[in-house]
Amino acid sequence: MRIGYEECSIEDVQFENWINLDAVMLSGKKYWPSIWSEQRPDDSWLLVVQLTNWVLLRIVGSTDCIGILFHPSGEKEFVDEIYLMNEVGHP
Repeated sequence: MRIGYEECSIEDVQFENWINLDAVMLSGKKYWPSIWSEQRPDDSWLLVVQLTNWVLLRIVGSTDCIGILFHPSGEKEFVDEIYLMNEVGHP
């Protein structure tokens, strides 16, 4: 899912709302993907691809996230869940 955004420019990812996508099956599990972005203090934009797997009635579940930092210079930096937990926190 992140691959579709790797060629985007910083202007393309400047939206501050969630985009919820249709459920997908991965390795026999059903996930609900979402994409969101936010502006960072250094004027870069963070795009996050989030996959949620609900275990109990959309109350208890697990989330996996990866992302891309789009810097004003045009540089792109791929980030993982460790970066996201340290920089953004958890939902």
